[in-house]
Amino acid sequence: MMLTIELPKGANAEAAREGAERAINPDWLVEYWHVSDVGEDVPIAQARAALALAKQSHDANIGITNDVLADALATVRARRVPDTYIFFSDPGHGWLEVDVAELHRLNLHDKISRYSYLHADKLRAYLEEDCDMTIFLDEKDRRGEKFELLNLHDHDSKVRKMEAWK
Repeated sequence: MMLTIELPKGANAEAAREGAERAINPDWLVEYWHVSDVGEDVPIAQARAALALAKQSHDANIGITNDVLADALATVRARRVPDTYIFFSDPGHGWLEVDVAELHRLNLHDKISRYSYLHADKLRAYLEEDCDMTIFLDEKDRRGEKFELLNLHDHDSKVRKMEAWK
């Protein structure tokens, strides 16, 4: 049996190959944690920061457990680390990835236009750059909530293939 995996543009193919080999080799024990494991209704930026902190600072004698993730999340929240959002763009347009739960928290979910997109998991929205992203970032500013933007440019953005926001 042969398995073919299509990697996103810019992905580290060697790291992906090594990870796949370790996952199927009985001589390795591989454990994965996902942002959803950090907790329900945790903004993706905080969940990513908590995973990174847990990976970096956990006790190897204990490993990464739910308690370790909870402690890492508490540390991230106590540090008041600015939320980090990914801005996806292609040569024609751009979209900001935001948790749908955060749109509800900010009471913006009904202000998003049909030009934004919704991920298949219904948990993440991609706010178009001209209007919806501005509404979101202006509200974050108004509330004094710090944020950072990470840019991810691709020649053919995956966002264009998603369902339109309704």
